[in-house]
Amino acid sequence: MLNPDTETATSAGADSDASRLARAAATTLARLSPDSVDAEPSDELRRSLAFLDAELAPETVVAAGYGAALPAGLLGGLVALVARLPTVTVVFVALAAALGATHAVHTLPVWLATLRRTRALGNAPELVGRIALRMRIEPSVERASAFAARGGDDPLSASLAAHADRARGTPTAGLSEFADAWR
Repeated sequence: MLNPDTETATSAGADSDASRLARAAATTLARLSPDSVDAEPSDELRRSLAFLDAELAPETVVAAGYGAALPAGLLGGLVALVARLPTVTVVFVALAAALGATHAVHTLPVWLATLRRTRALGNAPELVGRIALRMRIEPSVERASAFAARGGDDPLSASLAAHADRARGTPTAGLSEFADAWR
């Protein structure tokens, strides 16, 4: 059985390697993007990359999506040619592969952020339980939210900690802003 510290270090190393590989792939695909394309990243893409703590700029992801169209279209067309499909079908397969690759690269960060957010919301009952536990010991909402935030290392707890810190010295505990952010 592996030591938990070793497992964490191995997992962190694998995550680092995966993010390094994703960054290298995105920058390589971004170089393939035509310079004439000047598309603005969506706000949703910007929020998703920020939530994922990605080191990529949203503009790089958009350029990588357009850069992925060329190799995907060529590969799709080549596969259709090898399959001896009619010429019109080859063109449609190549276009579909190019458009599909572009769309996949543009929406992958949004999908990953949604998945991470959904997983984080699974810890909500635990967070509410920590708040209720602290409120039974000492009925102070500010201290209860700070206690609950310190109890976990997930995105939900980190967000609560940030909202509680911002609310320090104000008449609120940051819970309503926290709830609005995760709604």
